[in-house]
This record gives sequence, C-alpha cells and structure tokens, in this order.
Amino acid sequence: MIKVADKYICNKTIKHRKKHPIEFGISKPHVNRLINEWIINTRDKEVAELRYCGGKTFEEIADLMYISTSTAKRVAYRCGDIIQSHIDDPD
Repeated sequence: MIKVADKYICNKTIKHRKKHPIEFGISKPHVNRLINEWIINTRDKEVAELRYCGGKTFEEIADLMYISTSTAKRVAYRCGDIIQSHIDDPD
C-alpha cells in the first residue's frame, strides 16, 4: 500500500503532478504557447487552457465542457505532464 496524504491506495503508483503555471515556474503565456505547440487534441487543449491558464477547478471544467470530473482530471494531468516534460527538456 502507498500512503498519500493520509489515505491508502492499493496497487497504484502515484507521482506528484503540478497544477498551476506558477508551479511550472513559467508565465501563463509560456504555458499557453506550450499547450498550443504540444497538445494536439482540441478538447485536451481546452481543458489544459482552462486548468493551467484560467485556474478553473476540475468541477468547473467538467461543467463547462460537459465531461465528467474524472475525465477533466485525467486530461489535465496528462497535459500537465506533457507541459512539464517540455519545460524540463525543451528539445
């Protein structure tokens, strides 16, 4: 079992994911440029922009886009990982 924030989760690997541009250490316009450059899917782009540039919660994104909260989280985290990978290794 893995202990995460006083909760136990079985059989899952969890890594810390960053949530806002300030945590990426770059400006919102730079995050927006990375989103437009590296995220291809239109829905994913919109989720990423709402989350990382607009500061919306997962619930707000889900309501605005008519998707589930879990889908909003999954897409945002995946996009955050893509953004972070291009900050860490810009080539």
